[in-house]
Amino acid sequence: MQTKYKILLRNFLIEILVYTVLLIIYFGAVLRILGQPLNQLFHLNPVVYAIATLLLIVVQGVFLEWVTSFLITRLGLEKME
Repeated sequence: MQTKYKILLRNFLIEILVYTVLLIIYFGAVLRILGQPLNQLFHLNPVVYAIATLLLIVVQGVFLEWVTSFLITRLGLEKME
């Protein structure tokens, strides 16, 4: 049982590290690339802005989960299901 907790903790720490790096990259990209268009969209059409930002949140979550699963598989780490 102790081994499962170690695996769980290791995988959790790897996920936190990956999420941190990707979040910094994502935040920088959104500020530089999408900052101005999203700001204009917010002022011109708040409903479309809300839908666009929700889509960005969903895409970010799916992408982060995919990258984390890919890295765990590539590194040969065990998954806890």
